[in-house]
Amino acid sequence: MRTQDPKQDNPQDQNQTINTANEQQPSMENPDNKFQSLKTLHGLLVKETKEHREQVESLVKAKEALEIELGKIGARKVSLDIENGLFYVFIETRMVEMDGLVNGLVRKMKEQENEIRVLESEVKDLTMRVETERNGGARQMGHGNEKWRQMINSDSTHPPFEYMSIKAFLTVAD
Repeated sequence: MRTQDPKQDNPQDQNQTINTANEQQPSMENPDNKFQSLKTLHGLLVKETKEHREQVESLVKAKEALEIELGKIGARKVSLDIENGLFYVFIETRMVEMDGLVNGLVRKMKEQENEIRVLESEVKDLTMRVETERNGGARQMGHGNEKWRQMINSDSTHPPFEYMSIKAFLTVAD
């Protein structure tokens, strides 16, 4: 069975440790050797302490650099959040403006369509009056132009240019 103490597991190792300790004790008794040993140990401790301080100093500088980077990243993130917010507000505002513009154009187009319908109705009324006057006038004068009568009687929503000229002529003739 093994014990937790390694010295008890192997008695030979225990004897070597005791012998080594006994050999060191006589040399330690010599004050010059003791001083030299302490001096060497002190030098090693100073060297290790210096290395540890340099490591700590390096780690502190790295930590500070990382904190600065984190600050920059945080500031950039805040800046991006603000930019995104402003962009969304801008886009929303433009969409509202465009919606108003489109609605205005649609309203204007409907008004113009209504105006066209009214004008077409007036043209038909005028055409009928001109036809009535012309039929009465042509009978009195004894002649009439069949081509013009056909154009006047047609149900075209967009009368030809010649028809508009006749309307102007008849208006001037009256």
